[in-house]
Amino acid sequence: MRATLIGHACWLIETQGGNVLTDPVLMEPFEEGTVTSCPARSVDIDDLPPLAAIIISHRHLDHYHLPSLARLDRSVPLLCPEDALLLHGIRRLGFTDIRPLRGFETTRIGALRIVGIPSVSETFQELGCVLADSSGVLLNQVDTPLTGATIRRIRDEFGIIDVHLAMHASQNFTFFEGRTQNLGEIHATNLSAALAVGARVIVPGAAGFRFVDALDWLNPHLFPISRERFARDLLRLDAARTVTAVNPGDCLHIEAGTVRCQRQSAPFVRMLAEDTHRLEHDPTQPVPALHDDNEADYPADFLLRFAEGFVGQVLPALIGQGVASGDEVVREYCSREIVYRLEVVFPDGSERGWTFRFDAQSVCVEEAPGQPDVRKRIAASALADVCGGRRGCFWMRTRSRRASTLLALERVGDALAVEAVEVRDLLSHLIILSKVAQKGEEQGLLEYYGLTVPPELL
Repeated sequence: MRATLIGHACWLIETQGGNVLTDPVLMEPFEEGTVTSCPARSVDIDDLPPLAAIIISHRHLDHYHLPSLARLDRSVPLLCPEDALLLHGIRRLGFTDIRPLRGFETTRIGALRIVGIPSVSETFQELGCVLADSSGVLLNQVDTPLTGATIRRIRDEFGIIDVHLAMHASQNFTFFEGRTQNLGEIHATNLSAALAVGARVIVPGAAGFRFVDALDWLNPHLFPISRERFARDLLRLDAARTVTAVNPGDCLHIEAGTVRCQRQSAPFVRMLAEDTHRLEHDPTQPVPALHDDNEADYPADFLLRFAEGFVGQVLPALIGQGVASGDEVVREYCSREIVYRLEVVFPDGSERGWTFRFDAQSVCVEEAPGQPDVRKRIAASALADVCGGRRGCFWMRTRSRRASTLLALERVGDALAVEAVEVRDLLSHLIILSKVAQKGEEQGLLEYYGLTVPPELL
């Protein structure tokens, strides 16, 4: 078995059953143009060898990249979770041999055995996988946290793992929601999993990208654990471990219980620069004020009319529908009597804001600022992009800000317990909810995430 890193979570794994491509992201930029590979790479897609299978771990856009999938042979067997959105996009591209990737179920490709590894995620389906043939065993954890029971079952079924592509980065994406990440807890979980799996070689995996251009300021805030830090901490806990950082173009050769790394040996991908220093964690770096770059060049009067119509008319109607239907997110906002402030920032620097005051049964909308429990600020063009189906939620999160001071108070005897409460963002939830209600799952990826612009607002 030979595993070549193409970049981030994309690997070409040559096995006795044929070549397997994981989470194919083969071109720059991705995640709707917000990120690029780091280290920088060059991929010659036409030089990829013939494939026996493609594996997609989940539908996040750094793993599920439609332009890359469109460059591949649609007749190749494709394994993925049974996620309706992911499946719909794959079918629209024309893939004909789609096979479910399920927890601890086996798919055989010739002499290769592929076993799905389940996640603890409750929000969407994601799976890692084990690839095994007579030459070796590779565990691709991807973004799937491993429980103790899962690790024990992996070891019971496969014995010693040769290579573990391990979660390591503790990415601080709670930053987008104005929340504080429990860095110690996440780092401990990743370290513990790597130690418990006990592979011959541990490779810090699936964190090979950085934000680009006007979003470059995000990088010092989002990646607190480098692969070097992960390796150093693993070795402090167990000096007998072998940890190897792998760059695009590097190959891991697995044979009869031995693993060796051959640097820059792949003919179809090469590293252009070792530029991971651009991810150096430094949260003292400034956070720029939110501004609207209006990349789509919307007319100013359209953005104003759209914001007034969507926030002032469409959102209250959607909230009313949520109250009537018992939607769980709207119900929680009502039960906690949350004050939600939504502010829209326009290209000229001006702002408009609306306050949504929830009570047990309804919501009152006003423009007075108030003292919100949850505050959301978003660029006007980003709101139009997402609602119009031109962009998705990954795009929107980089052009918005969110903060919450929502607390739960409980008196127990003479003691008072006060805890921070996290709720799903109302705007994002209602956009997605309304789109599903309008068109179900019979539209494409961007349409599914968007909301058709009401004709009267155009």
